[in-house]
Parts: sequence; structure tokens; C-alpha cells
Amino acid sequence: MMRIDKSQKFDQYYSSLTNRFLFRWVDHAKRSVLATAFGERAGIKILDLGCGAGAVSNILIPRHRVFGVDHDAGILEQAKANGLETAVGALDAVPFEDGFFDAVVMIDSIEHVPSRERAFSEVKRVLRPDGALVLITPAYDNPLWNLGEWFGLLASGRKESGHVSPFTAESLRFFLARDYSDIQIGRLNFTMWLYGVARLQASKAA
Repeated sequence: MMRIDKSQKFDQYYSSLTNRFLFRWVDHAKRSVLATAFGERAGIKILDLGCGAGAVSNILIPRHRVFGVDHDAGILEQAKANGLETAVGALDAVPFEDGFFDAVVMIDSIEHVPSRERAFSEVKRVLRPDGALVLITPAYDNPLWNLGEWFGLLASGRKESGHVSPFTAESLRFFLARDYSDIQIGRLNFTMWLYGVARLQASKAA
């Protein structure tokens, strides 16, 4: 099982010139997914779980209250500068009460969890009944991603991706279908990423 090299500083990783250019390109389509998912709503509380620098979810801030949770206090400083309300936490240990959020977004974070079961359970806990979930994750059923992952590691200087829980379109739909309805699965960035948009079934709320 791959593990993230703890010596790699994520705040430095996201702030380097090369990586800022790379992320600016791939994040454009991700921001469009969020804008479409929440474009007709206003004034809701959204959690960006595993927010990193918050450079994707901050597109929602003009219309919504966006919170960011990440394990890395250094990178949360960048998220705070991008307008998120931040808290240190884990993907399977969110420091908020039950049903606190109207929506949860996970952008390139669900693939990092050691246990999908615990992470999905925690998302369900902090969502209100009928709350929305938006997931964006690499498409491991696409050979282009496998090539792109190798290039990304080479360009960024990282030793490994830390993706211990990779998803395919089939596995993403499987996990969402257990507790969610109105499921939409799509692809972006030359089909190298998957996105899922779904609504928590009220009967399955924690």
C-alpha cells in the first residue's frame, strides 16, 4: 500500500511555480463542475473535505459559506487566504456536528483515504438530510490517467501520489448508490478525472 511521504510539505508543493501552472489548467474544469452543481442555489454551508489550498472550492464563496478541512495546517493558511473558513481535521474525522452542512465536496481527496467506508460514513454524518455530495477523483479506469499520473509525479518532484483508494466509474457509482440518489457520473480533463454529483437520501441520513 502506498503512503504519502511525510517529508513532502504540501503547502510548498501547491505553491511552487510549476505546480501552480499545472493545477490552474486542470482545476478549470473542476471549478466548472462546482459552479454547475451549485449555480442555482445561494447561501448554503458547503464543506470542502480535504480542501488543500481551496483553489477550486473558493469559486463558490461569493454565493455560499465555504468551510475547509485538511490535516495540513500549513496548507490551510493558503485556504484561509482563499476565503475558506478552515479547521484542522481528517477525512474520516470531521470536527463538525451532525447534519451541519448542506453540501460536501471532495476534490482529489477521497482517493487518499485508507478506508472508504469510514470516509463515506463521516460525510453522511455531517450532511443534513437531502444534502448534496460532489466528488472529483482521478479515473483509474482510463489509461490516460495512468500516464498522466506518472507525468505529474515527474513534473512535481513528488515520489508517489498517495492514492491508496483509487476509483473507477463503476466503483464510484457503487459507493454512491448505497446512500444517495439523483446520481450523475461524468468525466473531465480529457476523461482523466471522474466526477460524481448526488443527493443523500433522507432515509439514509445519520
